[in-house]
Amino acid sequence: MNKIGITSEIGRLRGVVIHTPGHEVEAMTPNTALMALYNDIIPLSVVAEEHRHLKEILSVITDVYEVTDLAKAVFEDSLVRRRFVQELSQMYHIPHRIDELSDMSSGQLVEILITGLPKRRDSLAAVLSPDVFDINPLPNLYFTRDASFVFQNRVIIGAMANRVRQAESLLMKYLFENHPVLQSTEILFEGNTHRVQGKTIEGGDAVVLGRDLLLIGISQRTNAEAVDELIHSYLEQSDEELTVLAVVLPDQRHAIHLDMILTVIDHQTLLVYRPYVEGPAALPIVRIRVSRKGREYSRVDGLVPELKRRGINPEIISCGGDDPVFQQREQWLSGTNFFAFAPGKIIGYDCNTATFEALRNAGFRVKTAEEVKAEPELLTDSKRLAVGIQGAELARGGGGIRCMTLPVLREEVV
Repeated sequence: MNKIGITSEIGRLRGVVIHTPGHEVEAMTPNTALMALYNDIIPLSVVAEEHRHLKEILSVITDVYEVTDLAKAVFEDSLVRRRFVQELSQMYHIPHRIDELSDMSSGQLVEILITGLPKRRDSLAAVLSPDVFDINPLPNLYFTRDASFVFQNRVIIGAMANRVRQAESLLMKYLFENHPVLQSTEILFEGNTHRVQGKTIEGGDAVVLGRDLLLIGISQRTNAEAVDELIHSYLEQSDEELTVLAVVLPDQRHAIHLDMILTVIDHQTLLVYRPYVEGPAALPIVRIRVSRKGREYSRVDGLVPELKRRGINPEIISCGGDDPVFQQREQWLSGTNFFAFAPGKIIGYDCNTATFEALRNAGFRVKTAEEVKAEPELLTDSKRLAVGIQGAELARGGGGIRCMTLPVLREEVV
């Protein structure tokens, strides 16, 4: 059985990587929240409880792997730990702390990596420095989707657009290279190698429509140069033809990733921020046909017409329903950012009430986390299901359920 494999957004989930938020989110202040890419500071006691409900549901459905557990296991190997420390120290320009970090236990190293290493005040320059940390905390780590993603049986390690997240992709590279649950023989794109060349890509911009069809957002976080590099690597590794639809997102904070605009929630069913998918403000799209013969580029007249041309007649469900005000409000609260754990079985934030009403009108049963925990058969029967978990505080971190889940293995969709 393959250890990793993703050819759709909706295949029954068989393995997912998450990170339960911890003390790293408490390192933020109102003055540093924006630099940490947050909309606001968030209370750990509340977000940890909200995240717990998500983990409990996922644990009923599939194998759930915590980043911290994976990392502690990987860094038990002293040689792997030493290599990681050297790369990490280069990243943060702290060669004077290599020995100290290398001597740490696996658990200590993981804790320092995530919650931060306070700056050592051992020189005048260090005493006068405004920096608090030599290794900054990783408050965005619970958005595990962004620093890596899986397509087919290949791994793409993110090239993070913001330096504050760079260590996340380094960590994920080591997990995919060294942990037996995740090991892949093919890393298609190694983010930190390309980041120095200005090529950036994050997993929130990749939506897998099929084994041979990939949507990629060109956004604040993913640029065209990185997509070109990804396609080049794919051609070097694969004989399979592939179509990439590059969706050009606006340079707006509410559209940082493609999955803040659309997600796939069932066979041929999309949950979308409608103004950007249909109508005069629909986002421009470039189709890239990829084969051993090379690449062929052409502009297309919208996502829905292009999918229909490929024999897909998409059902469109609107985030926020039909009211433009609620569309904007709930899109901001990750109302499109639902996560499918099987065809027509999805999880999202329950604060997006108009979106859940639109799902109900489309034939989804709407249930709370408590209801599905009391009736777990709802998770596996053949009926459509939309599970709402409390997430108003998690949403203030700038992402939704899809952002917080990194699927590594799904069943093929039939």
